[in-house]
Amino acid sequence: LLGARQDRVQTEAERAQANGHVRASQDELDTGSFSHVIDIEIDRLLQERQNLSYDETDHAHVRAQFEALTDAPVAAERLHAARDQMQATEEALQRLGDEHAAALQRMALVAGRQQKRIAELKELANADDHCTATQTKADGLRHDRDGLLQRQGSLQSRQQHLIGVAEEAADAAKTSRKVERDEWLYSQLVEAFGKDGIQALIIESAIPEIEDETNAILRQLTDNRIQVTIESLRDLKGGGSRETLEVKIADEMGERSYDLYSGGEAFRTDFALRIALSKVLARRAGTRLRTLIIDEGFGTQDARGLEQLREAIQQISKDFDKVLVVTHLDELKDVFPVRIEVTKDPEVGSRFEIVD
Repeated sequence: LLGARQDRVQTEAERAQANGHVRASQDELDTGSFSHVIDIEIDRLLQERQNLSYDETDHAHVRAQFEALTDAPVAAERLHAARDQMQATEEALQRLGDEHAAALQRMALVAGRQQKRIAELKELANADDHCTATQTKADGLRHDRDGLLQRQGSLQSRQQHLIGVAEEAADAAKTSRKVERDEWLYSQLVEAFGKDGIQALIIESAIPEIEDETNAILRQLTDNRIQVTIESLRDLKGGGSRETLEVKIADEMGERSYDLYSGGEAFRTDFALRIALSKVLARRAGTRLRTLIIDEGFGTQDARGLEQLREAIQQISKDFDKVLVVTHLDELKDVFPVRIEVTKDPEVGSRFEIVD
């Protein structure tokens, strides 16, 4: 804006100077003062030239005068001088014509400049409005710039946040993969240590041994009447099979449900299973069962069952250092060499006595 105002001042100065030149040139053209002297000289020279025009009569007359005049050389000299002056005058006219053409050209140039300055002045007349509009536009651009800088800062902050989120996501993905691996490993361990895993394999491998040990005891307790079969798989109605542990009991009448056996038969079966399971577990643990405790359960046996039970206890007692039998049946007291008899006294409570 300051530069435009300076150009405006300079233009007005040039315009005033050009107007002065134009007015001076126009005055010279109007008054014709610059060519007045030249016109007089030209008229004189033309008159002299006219006077020098050739004519026979005049020539004869001049010849006569020449012959008569003694100052002819001076006249000739004067004629030569007039001719030289005429040539100089023609050159001066030519020079003045060139100067006149140059002046016209300068006037045209000044007029062009004047028109240009007039147009510039018209443009500068709206300079204040243009400056105001430019300032308003600059303020708007400055506001837009500030908004863009603020948005840039916001986007940079968001970029940093997203970079952090991406790093966290990468760490989370890495952690997730590790968790998935751990989950798969733990699921394998859960499956391995679940009921269908290692313990099922252990039970399945121990089933034949438990089954043989149980049937060996049952042969002594039931005269080989009752046998058990242990199954670890059961067929499903919809097809396929499922892990299970099912004890099937059979006698001379075939396989029957556990509830259909008498109390004595069920007790002898339970007794044989418990003893067999204890012995197998002890062997697998690498140790030996040293004590066997049998608590009650004999009341369901008939005389033959008691006899078989006594024989079985005596038979399996070889595998134990000590066998303790808790019973209220007098029929079993004499079977064992040492007894601990417990009696109740209303005054002192329970009392025991070792009978050897």
